[in-house]
Amino acid sequence: MSDKTNKRDTIIDCALELFSMKGYAETSIRDIARMAGVRGSSIYSHFPSKQAILDEIISTYSNTIPDADELWSIEKFRQAEGPVEDKLFACLFLSYPKGQEERYIKMLSVFFQEHARNDTVQKYFINEYIEKNESVLRKIAQDLQTAGLIEPVDSELFAKLFFSVLHYYSSRNISGLYDTVDHRNGAHMYELLRLVIQLMIKPVE
Repeated sequence: MSDKTNKRDTIIDCALELFSMKGYAETSIRDIARMAGVRGSSIYSHFPSKQAILDEIISTYSNTIPDADELWSIEKFRQAEGPVEDKLFACLFLSYPKGQEERYIKMLSVFFQEHARNDTVQKYFINEYIEKNESVLRKIAQDLQTAGLIEPVDSELFAKLFFSVLHYYSSRNISGLYDTVDHRNGAHMYELLRLVIQLMIKPVE
């Protein structure tokens, strides 16, 4: 990896750290340069603007969300053990790439802070965070029906209910409204997700 690539990655990492802590508007190029250990003017040899750095962060986030075919398959569901909710949890949560949790949380923090005031973030917040995740959940319900494994279900409603629970707990945890060391919040989220699945996803007897 070249020195230029290393510096570019360092700039992105530092910008992500600052955007998640201070907000995009409150972070200056000088702040990013100071944390990255480079001169402010040298950042412009890597990125033409602060917005370009944010665009790169958004692009990276987009690439961290697996497509539906990577996350989900009927075969994975059949191989998983336990009741239907355990099988779905295994297919979904265990399929996300590991080792990127801290970076992923910082990216989400930027999204939650900036989507109401930055047009670029708003577009990706809707298209990548909301619609892409809901499309995976819709596909799951539709595939299970097609395979004859569950009774008919409103896949759109299931996707919105399931994702609403995920978004609610994610946004409050990342916004600091919950104590992040209180693991009861995660337990509450899983309880609600289980309830959504039990109410809507009925296995064929």
